[in-house]
Amino acid sequence: MQAVVEEFTPGEAKLVLEDSISPGTAVRVTIDDSAFVGQILYCEKQGQLYDAHVSIDDGDEAGLRRTPRFPVSLPAVVFAPIYADPVPGKILDISGNGIGMELPAAVPVQTPVAVKSDYNISLGIVRFCAAISPARYRTGVELHHIFKRIHPKTKSGLMRKIAGALTSSR
Repeated sequence: MQAVVEEFTPGEAKLVLEDSISPGTAVRVTIDDSAFVGQILYCEKQGQLYDAHVSIDDGDEAGLRRTPRFPVSLPAVVFAPIYADPVPGKILDISGNGIGMELPAAVPVQTPVAVKSDYNISLGIVRFCAAISPARYRTGVELHHIFKRIHPKTKSGLMRKIAGALTSSR
């Protein structure tokens, strides 16, 4: 649905729409190549159009982002208990609280996941997942733990022995 963003206040955006949206409806507002998620707080007819207010749910009480996001493009693999096999994906942004990803399959909100990249393995919880197209999903993961990966080229003698013991015990 097309809308005009008329104004912003901390934690909220005012939209002008041609159609009504029920309060409580979860929405994703896309502006150029950025987006935020929220829900319709209220929507009322104003003349021929509708005045809708949507919460901006990725901010703190003052409506400010808790930590800045930094755009990246890193291949990754997601391990989720709902899938038998790992799901390939791409990390699109990184913040102090989490990562934004693009995945070929939906992962339900509240699902615990492990995200493996060339640099680390991260453990977290899916906080957001929305379809971009039929086979592409924008997914937000709140991170709880990050472990640096041990690369064969950088293993010390002790770490090589530990990694070898772990590998041979499987």
